Amino acid sequence: MPEDFSHIDLYDSIEEPELRSEFLDAIGKTLPYIKSARRRREAARCAAAEQKKTTERSEVPVTAASRRKRGIRRRRPTSTRKSTTGPRNRNAPRPRIRRSPSRRRIILIIIEL
Repeated sequence: MPEDFSHIDLYDSIEEPELRSEFLDAIGKTLPYIKSARRRREAARCAAAEQKKTTERSEVPVTAASRRKRGIRRRRPTSTRKSTTGPRNRNAPRPRIRRSPSRRRIILIIIEL
C-alpha cells in the first residue's frame, strides 16, 4: 500500500514558521516525522526510477548494434615490469651483525720456574 506524501507537500508550501508548527499540531505529526517521510518519499522515487530502468533494459534485446552504441570496454593493459616485494637476494653480501656481544674470555697462563 503506497504511502500518502501529500502532507509533506502542504508543509513545504507553508513559508511562515508559526503556521508550519500550527499545521504540524493540526495533523498530529512532528518535524522528525516530516523529515523521515521526506527520506521515504525520495527512496520510493529512486526505487521507482530504478525499476523503470530495469524494465526498459529487459525489454530491449541485446544485439551487436546495441553493444556498439555502448562502446567497447577495454581492459587496462598490465605492465610487463612489475615491482614486487619479496625476500631479499640470498647471494647479496650482508653486513655482519652479531645478535649478542661476544663474551670476554680470560686466559690464565701460569709458568712455574
